Amino acid sequence: MAKICLGDADASGWIPKWREIRGERLSRIMNALVDRDGVLDRAGEIGAPAIVPHGTADLAYPVARAEALVAALPNAEPLVTIEGGAHFLGLSHADAATPYLRRFLDAQPAGK
Repeated sequence: MAKICLGDADASGWIPKWREIRGERLSRIMNALVDRDGVLDRAGEIGAPAIVPHGTADLAYPVARAEALVAALPNAEPLVTIEGGAHFLGLSHADAATPYLRRFLDAQPAGK
């Protein structure tokens, strides 16, 4: 799980926390991930501005899936790829991902 989420980033601080998740709580978390509906079929209904960051080392979703999401979102910025980034970009490559997110958020009108 750590490899999928964090790639080659240091997972030593997260593994003990993940090991504490047991029983029904773990089952609910996994079911929420596995059984959820996808958004791609309805992405065209999302009118809000969007940014889709994607790590090139994401083992959970191939880049083609991120490209499809960007194409389906009517107000999406071009796909942002983070070289070597894993699925949890905010943890594995925060320094690389944060400037893109900050620029995107700063460009949005206040209160919208």
